[in-house]
Amino acid sequence: MDSSILLPNSVFHNPILDIDDQNKTHTINKLIRDFTLTADTLFNIKRVFIDEMEAGLALAPDSKSSLLMQNTFVPEFPDGNESGYYLSLDLGTTNLRVILSKLVGGSQKGVDNEFTVKYYDIPNECRRGSSDNLFTFLAECIDDFVAESLPGYGKRLALGFTFSFPMTMTALNVGILETWTKNFDCPDAVRVDCARLLQEAIDRRPGPLPVDVVAILNDSTGSLVMGAYLDRDCAVAMILGTGHNACYIERADRIGKWADREGSVYADVREVAINIESGAFGDNGCLDFVRTPVDDQLDRESLFPRSFTFEKYISGHYIGDIVRRVLLLLTQKGVLFGGHPSDALKTMDSISSADLSIIEGY
Repeated sequence: MDSSILLPNSVFHNPILDIDDQNKTHTINKLIRDFTLTADTLFNIKRVFIDEMEAGLALAPDSKSSLLMQNTFVPEFPDGNESGYYLSLDLGTTNLRVILSKLVGGSQKGVDNEFTVKYYDIPNECRRGSSDNLFTFLAECIDDFVAESLPGYGKRLALGFTFSFPMTMTALNVGILETWTKNFDCPDAVRVDCARLLQEAIDRRPGPLPVDVVAILNDSTGSLVMGAYLDRDCAVAMILGTGHNACYIERADRIGKWADREGSVYADVREVAINIESGAFGDNGCLDFVRTPVDDQLDRESLFPRSFTFEKYISGHYIGDIVRRVLLLLTQKGVLFGGHPSDALKTMDSISSADLSIIEGY
């Protein structure tokens, strides 16, 4: 077993603790030992991840994978010759963006293209409860944006819906929501096509609003499409922000569960983008060998326990609270603040990932 640190000279991967009190040093090192991943552990994580990917692609795997490995039905990517106006709606966990893209065919690396972006704050009452409130709000934002950005345009606009939640896709414009994550919870939308919910909300707008939802995709898929637009060699995209996910280009003949491809419009497709849903890596217990008591506690107190395991280990939504919990434990053990934790330190999410960046001096 290799117990060495993969990057032994990195002060970020392997920070050096320099305090005079040996008892405190011992307490700190004992507590954070589980958070230090050795080279052997990292390679084990890689091995398990590959096994989970292969199981997720299989038609009949020996055991269920924690990775959904969703077919996005995106078999090809833009080549820079596209032209016209296109709308994008990006629904993430932090805010909402509506984007108008004016593409000029033949432009080099998109230098002649124009993009207009507007951000909207999502009210808390739209994040939970009836999904009708959420999708009605989304349609209102689209209406406001189109009126402001393309007054009097009149023609129908194609819209791509970036929906950053786990879903099962049966076509490019059909995405069945599997579960909400983080700070969203509208139960009546689960197991429902969210592209249809958005289109219905758009169609209810007075006017009417001439917008067609032609595609629904995850943010990682959208990043891959944009990456391939800028560089044809781009084959992988990863999101590491509030949440986490990844997407890559896979050979169609390796996707065993795409059994109905033959005889369909996708029969001649050689490659397709696969949405890994890697935030859920470990939900089946395959990553328990790196799980710490702090991870257990955070998971139990989260909105969706025992789900999105890997995302809870590494993403911006959770990193701040992991640090807070470690600081609280150190305080309770008498290492910090004279052993007296403040009310803020005992409050969930009182430390954000942005706070950590400030502390690190970024």
